[in-house]
Amino acid sequence: MNLGNFILILVCVSVGMVFLTLKVTSFWRARRLQRIFAHAHSAEKNASQLLEKRGYRVLGEQVEKDAFMIVDGRRVPYRVRADYLLRKGNKTYVAEVKTGNQAVSFLQSHTRRQLLEYYLVYQPRAVLLVDGEEGKIEEVVFPDRRSGLKMWGWGVIIFLLGLVVGQWINLL
Repeated sequence: MNLGNFILILVCVSVGMVFLTLKVTSFWRARRLQRIFAHAHSAEKNASQLLEKRGYRVLGEQVEKDAFMIVDGRRVPYRVRADYLLRKGNKTYVAEVKTGNQAVSFLQSHTRRQLLEYYLVYQPRAVLLVDGEEGKIEEVVFPDRRSGLKMWGWGVIIFLLGLVVGQWINLL
């Protein structure tokens, strides 16, 4: 066998090995993603049952809501999808189900931003962060700066009402 044929065979074997490696890697990656999605789906179903046991009524799953932002004076639409839209009493809630390493902390910046987006778009009483594996529910509320102004306004009204009542009593 001459050197040219040997190099050609070596190149063909190398290309075949690269192709085979890519196929095997792709197969295992797809299997891993299937397991992750199946696990997440199972956790969401468990979360639904957990929420119902805690008194929440499921109004919808994977509920989408249209929203928009203003960018350079232009209205830019986008869509948000929450895992669950819920009701308890006369209050509405949105739930986000997390599993695995991503589940446990609302202190993780990406989870916190997601919860804040739900809070702004859906305007629920609270956003529920559900740990689908541990069965834990955390109620997250983002304080509104305007709520402080409302309390201050009520304080002024009560003070003025007390002043009027006090003057009225003095007149008697």
